[in-house]
Amino acid sequence: MKRGLALAIILVLALAVGGVQRTAHAQTVFNFRGHLAIAFFSGIDQSGCVATDAVVFAAEDAFGTQGAPPTFERLAGVSIVRTDFCTGSFLLATGSADLSEPEFQIQGNLGSATLDTTILMTDAFSGTTFNADVDVTWTGVGELDHEAGGSHFEGPGIISNTHANNASRGAVAAGTVSDGSTNLIPSPSVSASMVSAMNGTVTVD
Repeated sequence: MKRGLALAIILVLALAVGGVQRTAHAQTVFNFRGHLAIAFFSGIDQSGCVATDAVVFAAEDAFGTQGAPPTFERLAGVSIVRTDFCTGSFLLATGSADLSEPEFQIQGNLGSATLDTTILMTDAFSGTTFNADVDVTWTGVGELDHEAGGSHFEGPGIISNTHANNASRGAVAAGTVSDGSTNLIPSPSVSASMVSAMNGTVTVD
């Protein structure tokens, strides 16, 4: 099932997907675990005519009921803005695709990640489509940035405890997003990062 690129990014960064279980004691357990790799590219070709900005991301999450096999979701998306100042042509293309497990791999310590897939792109202005062959590698730089915390809430007939354990690391991304003839990201990323998240909530009512 295809999803819009902007919606996909918002859903991933919100980290708000989970599984629910009710016990005999009216206890609800909500769990989420996910990873995200995202990169921003910007450059001008050797002719000085064509400027390209691109965003590439890949994400995976797992959620499910305690004691049952988790549900997995994997998604990648690309957005490209390409302007030819010499001819006046303009491209605004976006696309997303569900992934198999081998197509997106990310290390647990956020040391590196790889995305290797094909995404159907659609130009927002002309409506034309083309396949983008995506092969991008993220390499972590710097230290892991950890963020952990929790919250407790009590109200009439309800008690809720939430815990989050998240980490992020800066990265450099490089590779290809090819339309079949041109690599649209010939230079390394101008900004990139990898994120992992683990969240859980227990509610008793």
